[in-house]
Amino acid sequence: MTRPTGLLGGSFDPVHKAHIQIACHCCRELDLHQVRFIPVGQPVHRSALLAGAEHRLAMLHLATAEHPELTVDEIELQRPGGSYTIDTLKALKQTARILCLVMGEDVFHTLPAWKDWQHLFSYAHVVVLNRQQGKFTAFSPAMRQVLEQRLTTDKKTLHEQKAGAIYRLGQPVMDISATAIRQQPEAMATRSLLPGGVFDYIQKNRLYRSS
Repeated sequence: MTRPTGLLGGSFDPVHKAHIQIACHCCRELDLHQVRFIPVGQPVHRSALLAGAEHRLAMLHLATAEHPELTVDEIELQRPGGSYTIDTLKALKQTARILCLVMGEDVFHTLPAWKDWQHLFSYAHVVVLNRQQGKFTAFSPAMRQVLEQRLTTDKKTLHEQKAGAIYRLGQPVMDISATAIRQQPEAMATRSLLPGGVFDYIQKNRLYRSS
């Protein structure tokens, strides 16, 4: 049986150790074939990124170099215009049998603002990372209905069904802020927050400096 492929999208401006930890955690706990990091091209719901696509891509390759189960997918960087998840899922579904879209609970709450959000479940499962046990917090009526229909506590569902389930996965606590890294890119403490090679890459290319 083909194992699911995890998808972890984001700005990765820059990628840091929490991103790598989350991806490895998902691979291990959900028995995924791999997790693909998908750096956003032109973000639709957030401000412009500080590091260019070529730098964010290079940092991701450095960060995943020692993890064969982690890969980098350039699909959104290669597509012109705004980056919409539904378009990415449609394209990737042509080559991967089962997709698991990984996101934090804070991002999950924003789904109704996404393009064609209810159609996401036709192409992928959604894995929601949470740091605390318990029920989801308040949702809109539309989201509550989706949860009632799709929420599962059986991870086997992610392997046995092609798409459509919502699964909550406990997330290791590792508080790292990309914003804080960008604000102090030269601080030695920042090195400990970044995967191998990324700190030196930032310094070499003078990323995130105000002058």
